[in-house]
Amino acid sequence: MDHSEKLPEMDSGEQPELLLQRMSNELNAQLTTGLIHEVNNVLTGIYFNVENCQEVFTSDHPSSETLEEIQAGLDRIKVILNRSLQIYLNTIERDKTYHDLEDLLVGQMDLMKIVLPRSTKLELIPSGHRFHVHLAEYPFRVVLLSIAEGIRNSLPTGKNVVSLEILEASRVDSPMVEVGEGSIVVVIQFPTKNPEIFSKEISDLTYQNAKNLAGSFGADLIHSYQSPIHSAQILFVLPPFDINS
Repeated sequence: MDHSEKLPEMDSGEQPELLLQRMSNELNAQLTTGLIHEVNNVLTGIYFNVENCQEVFTSDHPSSETLEEIQAGLDRIKVILNRSLQIYLNTIERDKTYHDLEDLLVGQMDLMKIVLPRSTKLELIPSGHRFHVHLAEYPFRVVLLSIAEGIRNSLPTGKNVVSLEILEASRVDSPMVEVGEGSIVVVIQFPTKNPEIFSKEISDLTYQNAKNLAGSFGADLIHSYQSPIHSAQILFVLPPFDINS
């Protein structure tokens, strides 16, 4: 989030004390999202390091019990952070603006790479067409990071490719699901060893909560799995936005 945005200007009929309150609310909103995001990044890094240590240490290692205590503490912090996030998302009306969808995705991919294993290649397939959406960037990012964490827990070992492609609904080739006509779809394709991962908790939000969050800006998440080739898709379905309307 860009914290260098200009402060709101006073409307001609707005009282000074109301303006100050509105400015305070908007600044608090910016700080809240930034703090939650930064704390989440720190926790994610610690979480992965603890997991790596647990893979190396046996149960009788002197540090094994300490690692379990750290893990329990991290889980507790995540629960508290999740509650704060939900309270924030339920009480603060997010600012919406229009985005070029491909540019918006590019801006989130570095964070998704942090979540995914280092051996995983994340690629955005060029669409050759400009699609626009009208939404707030922060919940869009949270949904993508939740998806990335679920994919991380679902990938087979070794090198893998996770691809993102933007398509019109009419071009989505997924016989297992139906997508609303006129929608814009971000197709996230990946190999999987555990197709059920998206019915369980993923990262800081459950898959259902991620769907609910997507629904808050008119989007949807649809999961499909192709068993013969152990390939899965997440369809991030977004409502179209005409920038000229």
